[in-house]
Amino acid sequence: MPDLAQATPPDASRARRRPRRGAFFDMDKTLIAENSGSVYMKHRFAQGEIGRWQLARGLGAYLQYKLGLLDIRAWTQEVMAEFRGRPEAELLAAAHALFRRSLLPLVYPEAARLVRMHQERGDVVCIVTGATRFVVEPLAAHLGVEHMIYTRLEVSAGAMTGRVIEPICFERGKIHWLREFLIRYDGTLIVISHDRHFLNEICTHIADIDYQTIITYTGGYDDMVLAKTQIRSRIE
Repeated sequence: MPDLAQATPPDASRARRRPRRGAFFDMDKTLIAENSGSVYMKHRFAQGEIGRWQLARGLGAYLQYKLGLLDIRAWTQEVMAEFRGRPEAELLAAAHALFRRSLLPLVYPEAARLVRMHQERGDVVCIVTGATRFVVEPLAAHLGVEHMIYTRLEVSAGAMTGRVIEPICFERGKIHWLREFLIRYDGTLIVISHDRHFLNEICTHIADIDYQTIITYTGGYDDMVLAKTQIRSRIE
C-alpha cells in the first residue's frame, strides 16, 4: 500500500504544473463514421417504433440538413416532443444498448487513438455535438471522456417533458454551450478566437500582439479596443 503522506517525486510535481491543453472533438463524421441521427432513425424503424413514413421523413430531414435547408431548431423540438412522458432512465438504458449494437462498430480507431493520446498527456478532452446526452454519453463512457457539450433536454420527476432546453447545440448555440463550459472551468484558459462576442463573454484579460510586442489589457475584446483608442488619443 503506497504511503500517501510521503513527499511527491520532483517529476510528478513538475507534471502537475504543466499547462493542460483542451482537445474538443465533434462526434458525427469525426469520432464515428456516420451521422448518429440517421443511425438512430434506422434503429427505431428496425425496432418497430416508427413506420416507413417517419423513417423517410427522418432521412429527408438529414438530406435537408446537408443542403443547409433544414430548420434545425424546429425539427429538434418536433422530434423530442415524441418522448414526452418517457422515463429518463429507460431512454438512457436503450441508448447504451443502441451504442453497443450500432454505434460502437462505427467508432474510428484513429480517432480513439487520438483521444487516448490527449488523455495520456493530461489534456482536458471534451466531445461537442448537436446530439443529445442519450447519444453522446455512451460514446464518452467508451472513450473515457469526462466532458460533454450537447443539446439538453428538459427532465421533470425522472421523466422527459418533450421540451428542449434552448439553445440547441448547433451553430451559435454550440458556441453558447462552449462558452458556458469554459466559464465554469476551474483554471486559467488561453483562447485564440476571432469571435469578439465570444471573447467579451469569457475573457478577463486580452493579450494584444502587435509588431512583435505583447500588451495585456484587462477585460474583454471591447475593453481592449477602448483602452487602445484612449491611449492613441493621449499620444495625439
